[in-house]
Amino acid sequence: MRIGVFRGTFDPIHVGHIAFAKQAILAAKLDYVYFLPEKVPQHKKSVGDYKKRLTTIARAAAHHANLSLLELPNMQGYIEPMLPEIRKTLGNARLVFLMGSDVAKTIHQWPDVDSLCSGNELVVGMRSGDKASEIQQVLDGLSVKPLRAMILKAPLPDVTSSTIRQNSS
Repeated sequence: MRIGVFRGTFDPIHVGHIAFAKQAILAAKLDYVYFLPEKVPQHKKSVGDYKKRLTTIARAAAHHANLSLLELPNMQGYIEPMLPEIRKTLGNARLVFLMGSDVAKTIHQWPDVDSLCSGNELVVGMRSGDKASEIQQVLDGLSVKPLRAMILKAPLPDVTSSTIRQNSS
């Protein structure tokens, strides 16, 4: 099995997240994508209620046979402490981590980037204003070799959670 893990705040989850997950399923030949929401995001000062975000993600994913919410006991911090729990939950699946280019731009600064990339794959969805060549340069600079990564043009690159939040206030 090839399983995609799409980590993020999802505040709120939107059609861009769903469209990218579905695109990644096809492009990376994934069997399934799990949305793994951050309980307390490290780089955001204010986020919506965690339980509400969980409910919204589960509801949005329920309309798609190969998308689902993945809730783990420790849903905060970097990915490295969560990898054993992810592997325990998903078994021997090949893990493919999904992220937007806005997140990928800073991946080289993550303290656990080697753990995330070693033996796993990445799929990056390009957001508006970002350049694939710049993302490729960041990925090429990582110490994990060979790094298995795919860069995709996101199907709805202009849809953002922050715009949705601004428009709903």
